[in-house]
Amino acid sequence: TENTVEELQQMKDTLKLRLNKSHVKMSKVADFLIQSCEQYKEYDPMLTPAEPSNPWISEETTFWDLEKNTKDYSTRRVKRWAFSLDEVLRDPAGKEQFAKFLAKEYSIENLHFYNNVYELKNVSEKEVVDKVKAIWAEFLDPNSALSPVNIDSKCMDKTRKQVLSSPGRHTFDDARDHIYKLMRSDSYTRFIKSDQYKELLAAKRKTRSLMPIRLSTTQSPTNTS
Repeated sequence: TENTVEELQQMKDTLKLRLNKSHVKMSKVADFLIQSCEQYKEYDPMLTPAEPSNPWISEETTFWDLEKNTKDYSTRRVKRWAFSLDEVLRDPAGKEQFAKFLAKEYSIENLHFYNNVYELKNVSEKEVVDKVKAIWAEFLDPNSALSPVNIDSKCMDKTRKQVLSSPGRHTFDDARDHIYKLMRSDSYTRFIKSDQYKELLAAKRKTRSLMPIRLSTTQSPTNTS
């Protein structure tokens, strides 16, 4: 009987959450989907031919190598950074340029903190506690942080408790989300509007970089279509 009562209570709570959850009209969902598809059409190799070749068809990896290049990159990559902060952070060249902008704005510590929390997810289990302590000491310790980041008191209190009682891979998740939202609403917006970004966009306005042109002359006709 107790189990049945508990199950009914859980069902009741679940239904309450569903009733309180906001809903979006299907038409708005469809509009968003269409807009997203149009925005990313240029970046889908199945819809827009990739240069110098489509790696999903030709098994040629040059396309991926060019996407990782932080020194020579195309206009299409720079344009994509304006879609969202995630696109900037996902692209090595975008993250490098964003870091340069933040350094000039004296807020590079936000990106360093974000990167360190991301690295925490990938360290070995035996390194987790030491990594947590290092992140706390560098960015959040109110008495001795060398590169302090700004988070609200509620988030700070929760993070401090986790650092002291149960340090783990998710200790800084709330603080990371706070810093991410701060970068997205402030630093990222100013980066996209900055002269630095506009100059990058203007400098890269070429249909192809020299490397793709040189490589494309050596490919067979089936790979260049």
